[in-house]
Amino acid sequence: MDTLLTNIKTVLTTARISGDLTYMPAQSIQKVAPKSLPPLRNDQFPFIGIAPISSPETWITSGKREVTHTVELYCARLYVIQEDSVTKITEFITDVLGAVRNNKFSDYLSAPCQPSVNNYITSPYGDNIYLIVATISLECRRIFISAT
Repeated sequence: MDTLLTNIKTVLTTARISGDLTYMPAQSIQKVAPKSLPPLRNDQFPFIGIAPISSPETWITSGKREVTHTVELYCARLYVIQEDSVTKITEFITDVLGAVRNNKFSDYLSAPCQPSVNNYITSPYGDNIYLIVATISLECRRIFISAT
């Protein structure tokens, strides 16, 4: 799972340097714990947290197993005006989806990942600033040889 998380971070960092996410600060893409965000400074927004969720395995044939890694991306933006936040978060999500959709993350996966936007939450951040976070789930399948 750590290899996958690192490869996802690399893809997002590459998109930050030369792709659709060039507006993101350098320190704003991090591996995080599931269902949480680390303490963030204002200069770290927009922010993407990459969290491992689950990795169940199943036999597919004799000697081969498939693991389905589920990874969540927590895409966070700050806002003052709520209507502006909807536009900014949807544009941000479009850019993130463009970076990860149909990606095999350095051929680590057996098939391209399948992203889906699960939910949006918002909360006060202080000084009439609010935080909006979209959760993107990535379904990542990998087939590997198993001796047992």
